[in-house]
Amino acid sequence: MRTRHIEFDGEGDTRNCVDVRGRPSTAQMSDPSSFAGYDFGPNGVWAMPAGATHPVLSWQIGH
Repeated sequence: MRTRHIEFDGEGDTRNCVDVRGRPSTAQMSDPSSFAGYDFGPNGVWAMPAGATHPVLSWQIGH
């Protein structure tokens, strides 16, 4: 069985938690602000569908 090791920010806010292996947490992956430089605008390349756990390319919406 694999175990996840996570460092918490001490405030109980999981949005700032990072997997100690260097991977972002699910909360971070679900937050568009974690992706500096990504274009999430109306005609942007990227989209974050409601309830998504990671960004997708805009053309993938509805496919």
